[in-house]
Amino acid sequence: MVAAAAAAVSLSVHLRSPGHSDFAQIWAAGRLLLARGAPYRFPLLQDWPLPLVYPLPAVVALLPLAFVPEHAADAAFAAVGAGTLAYAIARTSPRPDPRWLMLVSAPFVDALIIGQWSPLVVGASMLPWAGVAYACKPTTGLPLFCARPALRDAVVALSLTAITIVIRPAWPLEWWRSISAVNYAAVPLLVGAGPVALLALLRWRRPEARLLLALAAVPHTTLVYEALPLALVPESWTESVIVWAACWVVLVAERLHGPFVSQAAAIRYGALWLTSVVYPPCVAMVLRRRNTSPRSRSS
Repeated sequence: MVAAAAAAVSLSVHLRSPGHSDFAQIWAAGRLLLARGAPYRFPLLQDWPLPLVYPLPAVVALLPLAFVPEHAADAAFAAVGAGTLAYAIARTSPRPDPRWLMLVSAPFVDALIIGQWSPLVVGASMLPWAGVAYACKPTTGLPLFCARPALRDAVVALSLTAITIVIRPAWPLEWWRSISAVNYAAVPLLVGAGPVALLALLRWRRPEARLLLALAAVPHTTLVYEALPLALVPESWTESVIVWAACWVVLVAERLHGPFVSQAAAIRYGALWLTSVVYPPCVAMVLRRRNTSPRSRSS
């Protein structure tokens, strides 16, 4: 049901709106790869001013979607992400869980509308095949891996990466050139109230503290959809509602202030709001807990 609803929302948005979703980059690169073309050529799409910024594992993992029309691929991608997140929550918690708020959160809705990876990667982080998602979206996958490092996830991610190098040996260099041309990523630690995330070091044994610190340290597009991993920080319904409400404040602020003069301006504005409104309560939640790992706490 969640997957079908996400597909319907995505299809409705993209059929009525001009332009492309963020996922259209992956879709176009997949079609080029199947045609033995260069997936990192520029431009990939008409009226799309950015090079492909995703590693080739993202293209290969979702290559089946290259066989369908663009908006159908958008809808299928939204369904896969939302379905994975819903399944992961249901599988890991037999009782009502505050993580269900993620499915009505601002980051989740924003990801569906834009065509972003955060629901898929956050959902995958709770499942055995997390390494596949980490290899596809490393800016989100790395903080989640830091939270709960597992040898299996590292092996899977590296194996998928190795397979893609066999398919196209030059892609790491091509990808590096693409991301080097992008100047709009932000590091939350260096923006606004971002340094407050350093306080998470005081609780470094806790997965949520490592997640918070790593997410603040990794350069990424600091729009609200990137805040979905922070929904894993709360431990109670009250804490979850606080983070949920803070993220909606950020999304409303982004929408009211836009349109922005550039992608870089939008991302810096988003970083200021995220580090001022969402990061501080997450840090406060972490600091209220003892500096013990879940295993040692329960023993």
